[in-house]
Amino acid sequence: MDCLEDDWMRACIPIPVGVVGVISTCTCICVGLNALAFLIYGFNLCYTSRPFFRILSFGCMVLGLLLCLPQFWIRAENPRYLPSTNLPLHAVWAIGDTLSHAGLMMLVYWDICIEAVRLVYALEPKRQRIGLKVCKTVGTISVGAQVVFLVPFWTLVYLLETSNARAVLSGTFYVVQCYSFFGLVPAVGFAVLFKGLRRLRSKLPGDIPRHLLHRLRFTQLAIGVFLLIGVLDALFALLPAAEPFVRSLSGTLYTCFVLVCFALFSLVLLTLEVILSFQDATKNSTSKIFLDPQRLATFVRHGVATLAAAGKPLTHSVPVWHRGISQSVATGFHDVCLMEGQSQEEPTTSDLCVELIRPMTLPAHCSVWEGLAVGLTSQSSSSKQKMSCDHVGEPTVMVSHSWSSPYIHLTAILKRYDENTNTNNFFWLDIFSMNQHDFADLSGVQASDPMDGSIANMYDTMLQALTQAIKVPNCMLLALIPHERPALLTRAWCLYEIYIAWKVGAEVACGFVPEAEQSVKKSLLKDDMLINQIIDSVDAKESRATKNSDREMILDLIAEAGVDRFNSFVRQKLEASLRLVAVTTLLNVSTTNVEVVPELPSREASIATRSQYIHENFDFHSEGTSFSI
Repeated sequence: MDCLEDDWMRACIPIPVGVVGVISTCTCICVGLNALAFLIYGFNLCYTSRPFFRILSFGCMVLGLLLCLPQFWIRAENPRYLPSTNLPLHAVWAIGDTLSHAGLMMLVYWDICIEAVRLVYALEPKRQRIGLKVCKTVGTISVGAQVVFLVPFWTLVYLLETSNARAVLSGTFYVVQCYSFFGLVPAVGFAVLFKGLRRLRSKLPGDIPRHLLHRLRFTQLAIGVFLLIGVLDALFALLPAAEPFVRSLSGTLYTCFVLVCFALFSLVLLTLEVILSFQDATKNSTSKIFLDPQRLATFVRHGVATLAAAGKPLTHSVPVWHRGISQSVATGFHDVCLMEGQSQEEPTTSDLCVELIRPMTLPAHCSVWEGLAVGLTSQSSSSKQKMSCDHVGEPTVMVSHSWSSPYIHLTAILKRYDENTNTNNFFWLDIFSMNQHDFADLSGVQASDPMDGSIANMYDTMLQALTQAIKVPNCMLLALIPHERPALLTRAWCLYEIYIAWKVGAEVACGFVPEAEQSVKKSLLKDDMLINQIIDSVDAKESRATKNSDREMILDLIAEAGVDRFNSFVRQKLEASLRLVAVTTLLNVSTTNVEVVPELPSREASIATRSQYIHENFDFHSEGTSFSI
């Protein structure tokens, strides 16, 4: 027969033979590209981990397309050939088609929809639980329905003889498979998610972190695309179901249009997943920038010795508020303190300063940042220069913390923040960025220059440095330790740092150690009791400071805006930031592999604080006497 027959209807159709051949050839190429992308994906999985059902879904989709490849190959060579008349070829095709569509159902409901539900209903625990159950149930029904419906369907395509029976079978296929399973049902689901995402966005503060804003926008775009595809698929399915002429082309439409679109769609999704997995693999291999504690101490001491020998000519080449250090540097100093400290008990931030930072930087009376920067950059090798770029740089986050808290908890929060933002951040930490010997370093003048002996001038200088330290990175991380009643919320200076962040329009994020983060998220999904407990502890009038003059100065500044108004603002900011934890936390509530911060015996806390050192140094400059530890 010279005419081109439809494989399902077994009747001649007005489509050029060459068109079918070209489309079949393009489909073979597309299937090959899917297989190549999956091989690359499998290689990436050797270096990173991805969700199990995502891997399984893509595997089923690609394997199913490969099983369909023989039919596409034969149709490319001979477009007039009817594959449904060849039982072995038709059976392989039926298995491949069923497997690929079951894989797509798993991907949509067990991966994409579940991830979307977790984000969209992060602040609505009841809706989130219902949504997760619906996704799992609908996904299970849809995957099972592919087997229950497609196996009998492809069997009847091979067995039926009369044209009327084939016409009814073809119409049923488009109504059940294309209109219902791949059109109406997912379209309704994604429409509900789209509405929920808009509701979530309305509940979040206007100045949410950039990375979260990008994630919300990407999720909104993805949900919108899937919603559009579902609607278009449903509308397309009505044509062969209702129009006899279009139904006569049903087999050709399916193999030359629907499956081509399916292969292209699979290729796009798989390519995006390959890119994401490659980024994860690259991040895993480069983000954990390790700096050996002994080498860290060597670099700092070398830099301090260089500055001391040169009379510290580089002291103020970089302003205090431009001094950021990596999380690995902060962690390294904890290990150095344990190795060189007088006690193996867990140090607080204050202990770290007294036992390690000040003695280490004493020869040059400089900051740790200066010593490390000079120690790294003074090395001539390119590897050391690369190391310098990895560990010191422009701050991206200002960290507000209490010096009385265990230092290991602070480093755990910094590490967790890097993980949650997928970035190697540079942290502005006062203990490393500020000179712990010379208060003049704050004002940007040479240490040998006389300073105005006015206490008001000292406060102005402190506030200027603090404001710039928050303004430059435009982001502040609150180290909430312990998470039930954070110590920093009782400190006058820490409360005032939050106030400054509000004045300069900086982002405010809450940081918890990993195990506390899980506890916080579970509490937020249950009720607001923890939020109320934390924000109720904010009261400027009850705040403390090492020096009472500091507290009085801060309360005078707060009084200008109104103490009640200040308390209200800080509480609102904290509440909004705490609610973001439920959205931004990477670990799921069900996750059990949580890094636990080891607990060492506690020691008697030192009373040393940043404020105390500044006051002591102010006395040193005012009296013109030398200072010694």
